[in-house]
Parts: sequence; C-alpha cells; structure tokens
Amino acid sequence: MKTYLLSPATRQLALIGGVSCLVGWVVGSASGLQAAALAAAATAPATTPAAGPWPYPDSLDAVVAAPQFHRVLFENERVRVLEVTVPPHTREPLHTHRWPSVLYKEQTGRGRYYDATGALVHESTTPYRKGPDLVRARWQAPEAPHAVENTDEVADRFVRVELKQ
Repeated sequence: MKTYLLSPATRQLALIGGVSCLVGWVVGSASGLQAAALAAAATAPATTPAAGPWPYPDSLDAVVAAPQFHRVLFENERVRVLEVTVPPHTREPLHTHRWPSVLYKEQTGRGRYYDATGALVHESTTPYRKGPDLVRARWQAPEAPHAVENTDEVADRFVRVELKQ
C-alpha cells in the first residue's frame, strides 16, 4: 500500500471534496437516507427529549452559540453540513444540535463532554488518533445543551451532516 503525504491545503481540498460527494449523496438519495436514518434512530440512544417541539432556544444552536467552532459548509432545506474544529486545550461554549446527524471524524484525541449544568458526562483518555484505527463515521442523535473540551495537543476535527428532514 502506498502512503501519500499531503500538505494541509491539499488535505483541506480533499476533505471539502469528500464532503461535497457526501452532500451530493445525501441530497440525491434523501428517501433512502431518511429510511436509514429512521432505522438508526430507532436503535440509537436518545440524548434529547423524546417528542414534541425542540425545547431549546435558537440562541443555543451550534452555529449561533459557538460560531468559532462550527462553520457552515453547505445548507439547504434538507441538510446542514458543518465543519467542527476544537483547538487543543479549548472548551466550546454550551450549544445544541437540533437534528440527527452523521459525524465524520478527520482526527480526534482526548477530551471531555459536559452537560447543560457543566457536569462532566464523559471523558476520553485515548491519545490522539488518526488513520485506520479511528472509527471515521457514526450516527448521532440530536443533542441537548452540551459543551466539548479538547484536552489533547492536537485539534479535534469533524464534519457533521445534519439531517433536517
């Protein structure tokens, strides 16, 4: 197997190209994706109130409450694609994610996950990982108010495809 060393700019272009393909697939196959999302949601643990309207204010939306960490790459009535970057030794402000999503991890390391009260919910002590040992994509249910802290020496980087419909 060949190994290619890419410059940061080339990696960014590759990531954007991959996200563009993913968005095209999501938009182009919404009915199949919706069925898969519903099936995944049925087995995924709930992290938000079960039914009814979204109970949290729009001011807690990730893009509004933590814009320095969440950048919109693409948005329409069906999906919103976010680039999420949490620099080393940094904690995001409290925020929510209203829609179920698929998270694609570019790289990740150690960190902490806090609930709305600031209580520590989970701590990852796994050192920085990138490459084949990293689980790249996973389903994520909507998330109630939370904050993520990166306690590692490298930035956490994700692409989050939120399914609005």
